[in-house]
Amino acid sequence: SYVGPDGLDTSPVALKEKESIQNLMDFPNDEYSMQELRDRLRRDFEVVGNSFLEVGRDKKGRVVMLSHLPAQTMRMTTKEVNPIQVEVLLPRDGKTLTQKVNKRFRRFVQQVGERKVWFKEFGDNRSVDPKTGDINTTISMENSATEVIHLSLYNPANPYGLPRWFHQMPSILGSRQ
Repeated sequence: SYVGPDGLDTSPVALKEKESIQNLMDFPNDEYSMQELRDRLRRDFEVVGNSFLEVGRDKKGRVVMLSHLPAQTMRMTTKEVNPIQVEVLLPRDGKTLTQKVNKRFRRFVQQVGERKVWFKEFGDNRSVDPKTGDINTTISMENSATEVIHLSLYNPANPYGLPRWFHQMPSILGSRQ
């Protein structure tokens, strides 16, 4: 259950935040449930070694939508050379510490047929054009690309993950011959 700041869990602000979070968990998007979303992400994660979660925000910057992006349609750019300073929240000693860190972001592109749609990495607060993938300061935040959380099974040689079964491939191919 939700616990508001300093035990004020029955304050109107805390109850409104709890309702907002519950609505997101009950209806992460307009197509399917949170269970279906998690199933899709897990299937991609195990079969391909990667899964991609689209995060949509409202005008105030609050997360209001979560959606699955099929892994086989997604590609990543290399990380940018120049880091961007962002603030992150870190739990320390029972409190939340705000820390400035330098992060090198990447962008993502989804290609379905000839159509390409660009996304930015979760936490990147810059405006990214969803048609070109370029940083565009003239674009409003509501017209900016949505964010992506990339989950992968670690692969030291590549930013893309490897499925768990990958190392069994020689055995599988040998038994098929």
